[in-house]
Amino acid sequence: MSAAARGPDKPIRVLLICDLPITAWGLAQLIESRQPQLQLAGSVATVTEAREHLRGHGVDVVLYDLDGANPLALIGELLPGFRGKVLAISSSRVSTLADEAVLAGANGLVCKSEPVEMLAKAIEKVRGGEFWVDRLATVRILETIARSKAQEDPAHARLARLTRKERLAVAELVRDPRASTAAIATRLAIGERTLRNHLTAIYAKLGVSSRVALYDFAARHMPAHELGLER
Repeated sequence: MSAAARGPDKPIRVLLICDLPITAWGLAQLIESRQPQLQLAGSVATVTEAREHLRGHGVDVVLYDLDGANPLALIGELLPGFRGKVLAISSSRVSTLADEAVLAGANGLVCKSEPVEMLAKAIEKVRGGEFWVDRLATVRILETIARSKAQEDPAHARLARLTRKERLAVAELVRDPRASTAAIATRLAIGERTLRNHLTAIYAKLGVSSRVALYDFAARHMPAHELGLER
């Protein structure tokens, strides 16, 4: 049974991945002590064992201990075919570890120095579709994703150099390519000279030399939702 098919009154079935026997025993006892909210679906030492266990055991959340020999990068191996969530746990206080865990495919990370109640709450939250990371980690993760996308897509990298006002000007030009510079300036509530200055900067940043070339570039590469971007 998938996590989505479980009713709200059903326990959250947790599969533990930990290759440190004492730690694994303690975490298993903690999960079992939280019945009926939580239910231990199994405890394994490796990701390979976990993948075998995930078949037909109705696991909602995988609790993945990062302190043993299982590297963070292996989280991605759990994801194909698994419809549940992955929550990492570690004794490390390195602030960017949560970023790395989420980027690897986890739904969050809990530090072992947190209160016991925090782990149970984190399991419940990620099972419900939330990410268990703080606000600063969220910002760092989004910035990392944006940088990665820019590196993979040169056109996106060029668009990323535009200021908000410049992007608004481009969006207005794409929406109405036949409009005069004066008309577009009026819609943007700026002077015509200011718009011309924006266009000069836009041409330089995007590597185009005319409004026609700008329209072609933006129409092909600018996200469609930006055509309705509020000023």
